[in-house]
Amino acid sequence: MDNDMKYLVAVLLILVASPARGDPHITPSAKYDHEFPGEIIVTEMPSEAKLRKLCEGFGATFNKSTAIACAFAHRGKCFIFTIDPIEMAYTSYTWEQVMRHERAHCNGWPSDHRN
Repeated sequence: MDNDMKYLVAVLLILVASPARGDPHITPSAKYDHEFPGEIIVTEMPSEAKLRKLCEGFGATFNKSTAIACAFAHRGKCFIFTIDPIEMAYTSYTWEQVMRHERAHCNGWPSDHRN
């Protein structure tokens, strides 16, 4: 097998094995997976520790050891707080997946991720 084929196989294995694919904790149900009707304000926090402290102060809990983002709807606005996109690249989630997930919380998706 040549190097190009080895690279392609490695990329496919990573994509297929990605824990984010079909993960019910990241992918919202159709009921909440739609555009938010108001303004969305995204704030990147300077560190994961500061993000965790802010989010937990609003009552958020995290199922994973690393806090990636949280969201709250208030007075018709969706406030999303995230870690830096460069730090997020080291997780198994994409920026788009996280924004979709957090937008769903602003649309009423419960924090326990039940559908």
